[in-house]
Amino acid sequence: MGRRRKSDGAPSFDSLLDTLTNVVGILVIMLIVTLLGVRDAVRRIKWEIPDISEAKLEELRRLADLKQQKLSEENASIEETQAVLAKLKKIQDEIDALRKLLKLDSPEAQLKELRKKLKELEELQKKLEEEAKEQEKLLAEMRKRLAKLPKRKKAASNAKMIRMPQPRSPVADSKCVWFMCRDSRISRMDHEELLETALKRIASSKYLLSIREKGRVLKVAGKDKKRHPILKEVANWVLDPEKAVGYFTQKDIGDRNFRLSLRLHPTYKKERLYATYREGKGETAKDLRSSTSRYESVIRKMDPKKQYARFLVSPESFEVYVRAREIVEKNDIPAGWLVHPSDEWQIAYDFGLNLRGEKKPEPAPPAPPPPADAPPKKKVIPMSVLD
Repeated sequence: MGRRRKSDGAPSFDSLLDTLTNVVGILVIMLIVTLLGVRDAVRRIKWEIPDISEAKLEELRRLADLKQQKLSEENASIEETQAVLAKLKKIQDEIDALRKLLKLDSPEAQLKELRKKLKELEELQKKLEEEAKEQEKLLAEMRKRLAKLPKRKKAASNAKMIRMPQPRSPVADSKCVWFMCRDSRISRMDHEELLETALKRIASSKYLLSIREKGRVLKVAGKDKKRHPILKEVANWVLDPEKAVGYFTQKDIGDRNFRLSLRLHPTYKKERLYATYREGKGETAKDLRSSTSRYESVIRKMDPKKQYARFLVSPESFEVYVRAREIVEKNDIPAGWLVHPSDEWQIAYDFGLNLRGEKKPEPAPPAPPPPADAPPKKKVIPMSVLD
């Protein structure tokens, strides 16, 4: 094929096109050869690898899980074995320390120590046998003495021992601690604390309970300031009696065992403070046998030279009174009792309130001295409250 003539002097690209055609041909040939080699390699690999079904694959997974579980069990067993070995080592160390302490490394030392202990036990047994013989002799002698004593008649099983009142006077200037036995229970009735509670409530409500004239609270000049300290706040106030009595009726004033009520004397118009027993309060005879009994705690704190106990006993509560009296006598506390069937007790009378603006009666003038030839007066015996 003849060469083409150049036209108009432009450059020719024939050589470049021939080169590109040869390169593309060579690349196509190499690609075909590569594909053939890959196909042969895939066939060879597939031939060498066995065909695995779904069932076979599931079986292999199950075997792998079993091996993993067995491996976990073996690891746990190893850990347990290590823990047991650690405990055994600790026990062995303790045994070695004990042997070192007792110096019993050899059987001869052990035998020597056991013989020493056996000898000590034999001596102790001998000593105890001698003491037992002496005790038997003493017991036989006591039985002989007991046989010679006159026999006592057996008392009825349901009998109750109650001390009958034997009136006598308490120690001068001693204070009384009151207790009420009611509904088979015993409760302390603290007169001073209850009175102070009542006065505090009155003092806190003096503006509410006082008499007002023309919008002002009515006051009077008080002279007697030597009574209860709280009376310094209310002694000069003129209280309305109806408001004061109603105030105690509406409010729950008192302590855990008693509720307070304020009343007026029908004749003298003086205030009277009563304590009424709260039903179900106090301690039973069974409670008094406990180490945490509040009653026994109060008795233990009492001073026999400065205080004495007095019981107000209702007819159905003698059992708890008898138990309470045993505790009093055990602590050597003077005591007395009084049959009191009511559930209330007057703890204060005319304790300093100024009701209706009435003035307190003036003290009586001193009596004139008796003439020289007058017979001597009989000595006044104070009220006997102890038995």
